[in-house]
Amino acid sequence: MKQKNFLKELRNHNPKALDYVFDTYGNLIFKVAYSVLNSRELSEECVNDSLLKIWNNIDSFKNDDNKFKGWIIILTKYTAIDMIRKESKHSNVTNLDFYNNEDIRFEDGLMQKETKEEILKEISKFDKDNKEIFIKRFFLDYSIKDISKSTGISENAISNRLRRCKLKLIESLKEEVL
Repeated sequence: MKQKNFLKELRNHNPKALDYVFDTYGNLIFKVAYSVLNSRELSEECVNDSLLKIWNNIDSFKNDDNKFKGWIIILTKYTAIDMIRKESKHSNVTNLDFYNNEDIRFEDGLMQKETKEEILKEISKFDKDNKEIFIKRFFLDYSIKDISKSTGISENAISNRLRRCKLKLIESLKEEVL
């Protein structure tokens, strides 16, 4: 399989073309998945899901092979995010550690009534950068130091953003309950 014709062969559902994609882009797909999921096991599952999506959706890719790598990165990133959403629907919010923070006191029983899905709905209202920081910290268990390295934002700024996001989340959840 040559780079020139692999897209044509992939559109014709030639399994060798998918092997070529895996051999050429497999490490990239894994790294993108791991950067979102921070779990080897979930990242491996995401690689498989991404390859299946590439196979099933190759006809929606209308660009030339120069843009294929970018398409794979985006597809993998959103596949990983979908996995987080799927996992969060099956988990109760009491597994989150952010409500134990000394600076913030939740009203008794408030968080027990909320589901992760409702929290994710509120988090989705955050701006892109804060949403990414919040999810990495509280859903993917990144350290503040790791978040700082991956975003290029100082640790102090990360801590401040997280504090503001938690306060905003608490207020919006209180409003929903009342």
